[in-house]
Amino acid sequence: MAEKEDRTEQASQKRLDDAREKGDVARSQDFTSAIVVIGVAGLLLKIAPVMGADLYNNLVVSLSPPVGAHALLNPQDLFHNALNDLRTAIGVFLIAGTVALLMAAGGTIAIGGWTFSPQKIFDIGRLSWIQGIMKPFSKQGAALLLGDVMKTMVLGTAMGLMLWGQREEWFALLTESPHAAIPHALKALGGDFMILALLLLIPGGVDGILQRRMFATKMKMSKEEIKDEYKESEGNPIVKSRIRALRRKMAKMRMMKAVETATVVIVNPDHYAVALQFQESMAVPQVVAKGTDLIAERIKERARAHQVPILTAPPLARGLYRFGEIGAPIPEGLYEAVAIILAYVEQLNRAKAGCGVAPRDWESLELSAEIGSEFEKATQHG
Repeated sequence: MAEKEDRTEQASQKRLDDAREKGDVARSQDFTSAIVVIGVAGLLLKIAPVMGADLYNNLVVSLSPPVGAHALLNPQDLFHNALNDLRTAIGVFLIAGTVALLMAAGGTIAIGGWTFSPQKIFDIGRLSWIQGIMKPFSKQGAALLLGDVMKTMVLGTAMGLMLWGQREEWFALLTESPHAAIPHALKALGGDFMILALLLLIPGGVDGILQRRMFATKMKMSKEEIKDEYKESEGNPIVKSRIRALRRKMAKMRMMKAVETATVVIVNPDHYAVALQFQESMAVPQVVAKGTDLIAERIKERARAHQVPILTAPPLARGLYRFGEIGAPIPEGLYEAVAIILAYVEQLNRAKAGCGVAPRDWESLELSAEIGSEFEKATQHG
């Protein structure tokens, strides 16, 4: 009971779509019935003259005495006469059935919209005769039965009064010839059906509006349900936050692992650290790791542990950090500056391998404050 009382929010589009997939939409049998009767009555009014003439002709042929004993006893002739008698009736039933089907579909769609749900088609429980027997004894079934009885009494009384007022017209048909009386009777019958349909449309329209409102009320959601639905569709914020944190952690681990095989690490020296990698198969050196402050310290620690050269070049480090992306080539404007760094590292590695003379100490070259400074100034002015 508490959940129903808390359902004060309008249904979300996802809830409505899920209900539509299950075939759970607003429906009004009264409105659909009224639309069907209107369609059939309109058809009857339209084809009454033609149908009446055909019906009269068939009756004349059927009620006429046979030409002879041969025509009476011949099965082929009897079958032919029977088909002629049924031709008009079959045609009318087919046309009326098609119109009724189309009007029923239109009336149903007008209330709840179009939907096709295999779940409803294969729902065997709907065909249970036990549920059908017990339905009138439920509260909802009793209310529906009482409403149907009241509508039948009101509509029956209205139609009885209408037919009583038309009694002279109906009796006047007895004085007409059958050729004229049959079409007139069918036309009058179609008119009465149209009036009945219009009378049915009043409670049908009211029921259609009520069904839509009842369905909207049934589909309402509580605030907790809206939150749960949002979590399901968009993802739990806590879980998403943990996933993002885990991804960042894994990215840092991969980045630190890449430092172990880096060619050189360029530092600020205190705040920035960028690890570069260059191999013969690469056209341009790539940034494999970068960070500031604590991450920069970890990059330097990992570089020292794996004997990766660390060179101080503040302008170059800042430029690489700002414009370089991990896993991407270095910015084009820093090609020359990085080439100087790589040349120095190459000479240093050759010296360690005993294949050349060791270069002068990097700090003594006085390049740290100048290398990359032109790029930094250009980007600042830009």
